[in-house]
Amino acid sequence: MLLNSVTLEMRQRELVEKILTRFEPSIVSRIQDRQGLSVYQNNLLFTATRALSICYPVVEQLVGEQVMYALANMLLQQSPPATGDWADWGEGLASVLASSSLAQSYPFLEDVAALEWMVHQSGRQFVEPISMADLDTLQAEGFMNALLELPSSVYLLESEYPVDAIRKIHLIEFSSEEERAQEFQRLIAGEQSVQRLLVYQSNLKPEVVRLFDEDFYWMKSIEGRMSVNELLDQHPTFDFVQWFSRAVHENWVRITFNP
Repeated sequence: MLLNSVTLEMRQRELVEKILTRFEPSIVSRIQDRQGLSVYQNNLLFTATRALSICYPVVEQLVGEQVMYALANMLLQQSPPATGDWADWGEGLASVLASSSLAQSYPFLEDVAALEWMVHQSGRQFVEPISMADLDTLQAEGFMNALLELPSSVYLLESEYPVDAIRKIHLIEFSSEEERAQEFQRLIAGEQSVQRLLVYQSNLKPEVVRLFDEDFYWMKSIEGRMSVNELLDQHPTFDFVQWFSRAVHENWVRITFNP
């Protein structure tokens, strides 16, 4: 079964690479081959654009369908799908936006895309709560041998732009699109400050919240899978007890133990 799966994936990748390759006329000599390849290219690009629209609904609203089509083409050239699941593809859109002509006029787009990818990925993860056995071990042994790490559903993002608010106003309903546009312009024109965001899954849905600086940098340290003692050495004034209580409740953290 595994061999068949790998073979199918290899065939899919070979097909994608063939579709994306710009062949010389001598290679594609017959008109029916060229026509067939064009059909596959158009179908692939349509599917890719649709996949990006699902992952990045706010980016699509901001740039429009035609630009999204062009972005999908650029991303396909740079990073073809590696699996047969289109939900796995699209992570590189933020980098494509950063290197595109859109970056100068709309510098916030890269971070909006980064946030949307985190939301997309967080919602796809299986969240396993901290077990009672782990909590019993903590109660018996304390935190001396405990290592903290972030689960796969948790992401951190730092941005110079209010990307969480930009995302929100493009996902909620307004009485008119003009009102939405006015709110967006007001948001962009306002005084900007660095936003530090947490993306996590709650009740099977991704959530985005702003963090205080100390909470953000504490959780950034946890990305390195550190012991509680090491974390407290780096953040000696951090209120660990209060944070840990919420982190357990919200599934922000995982615990492992040194042998």
